[in-house]
Amino acid sequence: MPYAVFGAFFNLWDFNERYIVRGEMDRVLTRPVHSLFQIILERMELESLLGGVTGIIIMAYAGARLHLSLHWYDVFVFILLVLGGALIYAGVFVSHISHPLDENREDFFVPMSNESLTHKERKGV
Repeated sequence: MPYAVFGAFFNLWDFNERYIVRGEMDRVLTRPVHSLFQIILERMELESLLGGVTGIIIMAYAGARLHLSLHWYDVFVFILLVLGGALIYAGVFVSHISHPLDENREDFFVPMSNESLTHKERKGV
């Protein structure tokens, strides 16, 4: 279920190709809306929520076989856990796709050696 919600709202698999390589990031950055919010709304695919239907069917079947009883608060806990799981997926994924934005920085990955320290000292860092 959390992956279905994540897939519906965070369909950013072609982020590098579309926004970095083809140069559409300038269009996003010049608008007055938050850039991440705008990219998420552009790429939203509600068809991915159909995967959640399969998850609900499997959970209902397993709950019936296990003779689980539902309480009034179980729906709220379920929604909270699904949203929390989707936000965890989103956090990991957004941190992964934001890597190309910092890739051109000279000191993004600093090797841990004496040579890198002397190189930084020569530059005055």
